[in-house]
Amino acid sequence: MDDASKDRSAGLTLRPATAADAGTLAAIHRRARESAAIPNLHSRTSIRRFLLRTVQQSQVMIACHDGTPVGYAALHNGWLDQLYIHPEHHRRGIGTALLAWARHESRELRLYCFAHNARALAFYQAHGGVILSEGDGSDNEEGLPDLLLGFPET
Repeated sequence: MDDASKDRSAGLTLRPATAADAGTLAAIHRRARESAAIPNLHSRTSIRRFLLRTVQQSQVMIACHDGTPVGYAALHNGWLDQLYIHPEHHRRGIGTALLAWARHESRELRLYCFAHNARALAFYQAHGGVILSEGDGSDNEEGLPDLLLGFPET
């Protein structure tokens, strides 16, 4: 890790999420999607319930900066179902740390990324992600074209 990376990730810790974190995760989820122009189709309460179920059924890791939750990742059966960073904390090594955790946990990690989300796509590709297939949006509730990405073992 170079000095710039160390500075960006100073104060960063990862911890497993608990049911008590569902509201915090929901707030991060909504803000991150808004910043990436991904529609929030559900109410705050519905998103909170969804994330409570996610915490109970998946591996969810929270990234904290100086003790404050700023991002999270949800992993289920080799799928990175969610990786969201609060927009005020982009480019600080948080996504990199969460992706490294997910790749450590799953040897054949896969995920979907909306095709219009250039920032996320560039991030995943910079970390070794390759596009495996393209979708027209008919298989997701947002109706947005998406990309299936995978991470070859290195």
